[in-house]
Amino acid sequence: MLETLLESLNSGDKDPAAGVYRFAAKTREAIAQAIHDLNATDPEKMDGETLKGLKNIVLPKEVKVTGIYQASQMAVTPDLFVPLPLAQDLAGLGDAVQGIALRLDDAYAAEQVAAQARIILGPEWSLLTWGDQYQTFFALINQQRVMMYFALSFIVLVSAFSMMAVMFTVTIQKRQEIGVMKALGAAPGQIVLVFLYQGMILGLLGAALGVGLGRVVIHFRGPIQGVFRALGFDPFAASFTGFGVLPAHNNPLEQAIIGLMAFILCSLAALVPAFFAARSDAAKSLRNL
Repeated sequence: MLETLLESLNSGDKDPAAGVYRFAAKTREAIAQAIHDLNATDPEKMDGETLKGLKNIVLPKEVKVTGIYQASQMAVTPDLFVPLPLAQDLAGLGDAVQGIALRLDDAYAAEQVAAQARIILGPEWSLLTWGDQYQTFFALINQQRVMMYFALSFIVLVSAFSMMAVMFTVTIQKRQEIGVMKALGAAPGQIVLVFLYQGMILGLLGAALGVGLGRVVIHFRGPIQGVFRALGFDPFAASFTGFGVLPAHNNPLEQAIIGLMAFILCSLAALVPAFFAARSDAAKSLRNL
């Protein structure tokens, strides 16, 4: 009734000069009929008819707050922890429950346990593992890992170009020594090997130093993160990650592959200036002596 009355009132046209609203004749009759229907209603009778249709009434209950906890977006937790009988009563479940949670000692065995449980329990039960629950989050993490590998590949590539620039500078500085070596009968391949070995040594030391420093930083990530927090800068806040200390997983095989890739790129970067050094003219180089 109120909705019909409000719709009828909204259909009027305002007359700012007279300060009134003007309605059509049919609208005026609809407004008058709606007001008459509202005045003729019996609230007690309507409430009684409504109460007869209710099958279950959940009344509020008084509970005592004994503690407040901080929820994490990394783990699904209820908004409120209450005793099971109270929750069943408030939800109108009686003696039933909405679900059963199973905690495993090995979290990575959840898929195997779920597969066995589906066979034993049958299709009447719906099983949801933590992997299914966080599938969207895992997809986001995987995408971030791909982007991280993409960025690291460019960093290694830039380092290889920097190595090439350094080796070009070395070949220019050593052009007189290169001329002496060629005058003494050194073959172009031997000159190439000299600069190639230099690039390989630098690449090996750089890869070993990078992997070693990376593992040290990962091992002492807690104190390092504490220093950043003391300075008022925390790029990995606990409210975002859900952990006081940033979690880490050391994969020696992955680190070895990255170090090997850096070593190969640095060695190849040293090969280009070494090739140009081997093709230099010994006579022109000796004129600068």
